Amino acid sequence: MRNNGKLLLGGALLTATVAAAVALASIRAGAEDHATGVSAPAGPPAPTATGLTQESVAPQGAPRNGPVQMVYFTIYDDGILPHANNVKDIKEYDYDQTLKRHTVNTYVTGSYQTDDTIHLLGLLQQQSVHGPDDVTEVARTVNEYDVYRSAGSLPAFPDYGPTVTGHDSNFGTGKTTRGNLTVAGRRLNTTGTTIYSYVGYDTLGNAVWTKDARGNVTEMSFADDFGDGANPGGGVAGANGPTYALPTLLTGPPPNPGEAQQTAKSQ
Repeated sequence: MRNNGKLLLGGALLTATVAAAVALASIRAGAEDHATGVSAPAGPPAPTATGLTQESVAPQGAPRNGPVQMVYFTIYDDGILPHANNVKDIKEYDYDQTLKRHTVNTYVTGSYQTDDTIHLLGLLQQQSVHGPDDVTEVARTVNEYDVYRSAGSLPAFPDYGPTVTGHDSNFGTGKTTRGNLTVAGRRLNTTGTTIYSYVGYDTLGNAVWTKDARGNVTEMSFADDFGDGANPGGGVAGANGPTYALPTLLTGPPPNPGEAQQTAKSQ
């Protein structure tokens, strides 16, 4: 199937296509090595039945039978339905075929994947990056979803009632499983501790506040402030009711201790 001139392939066809391309590249490389008497360098391990090997182009100016950079993918499959096909492992090799980086991803499972009323398959829960020894963890990111908190002057998960134009009433305060990233943590490899930043949302899906790792809170208001278009800044919605579609007021932390909060208004 084509979309805007781009070829879209299903998972099985993509696997077969890549495998065929890799096989063809190996045949060509072997033929060239035989012709020139050069032995091909040892590469990364062969892919498993659930993996893909992707060959990138050789460095500029390098001979075709010279070393190339290889990236090895293993496709995520937790053994139960649905099979999400999220990328679980990425191994990156340098031009001398030595391992440089190994990234391991884990994803939110349970009801987020198996409950058809949620059906969010690709929520990254943790990403760990290991160095060339494939043991030392050099970076880690952890994510949390749909844990709603209050911050600043805003309550947790604010709702504006049934008057919002075009809002589905099924997505009120009772519908919390939405895949909203509410916490992101970054591990410091110097101390082994993790620092966290936070995001709060309203029931319409707007990010209404953020809190950085130092505890500074920034609030965003989406309350309509355009009137009928002729009187922006009047604090009223349009004739068809409020939309909460655009940010109208941003309140940031004081630039220095003891100073006033900073605000920016959109009109």
